[in-house]
Amino acid sequence: MLQLVLGLESLSEFEKVRQVFEQLPQYSIKTNNEAGEILIRKGPESDRTHFIHVMESKGQRMKDSLKFRDVLRSNSQIRSEYCKLKYLLASKYPDDRESYTVHKTGFIEQVLKTSTRC
Repeated sequence: MLQLVLGLESLSEFEKVRQVFEQLPQYSIKTNNEAGEILIRKGPESDRTHFIHVMESKGQRMKDSLKFRDVLRSNSQIRSEYCKLKYLLASKYPDDRESYTVHKTGFIEQVLKTSTRC
């Protein structure tokens, strides 16, 4: 699955293209998004191929996402723990994306809280 991040000056800028995504049957826009993010999904729920995370380029959500990415790139132990957690949650919640996401959030928040990387 491909994960993309798109930074905009303001999330309101997304309204200029929202209708395009809404008219394409292979895309869906998540309705209950995280604060500071709009999530666009490509593919049916059972076989997603892309997630496009739209965020404000200078917003906290973008800063946290990039910080977490950098920690995963630089710390093999945390990367391994996160990978194991994701496999465990995927097997525990194969048809429940919301529970899967909720249960990995604590790990991500802990990494962000304890990481000194900016």
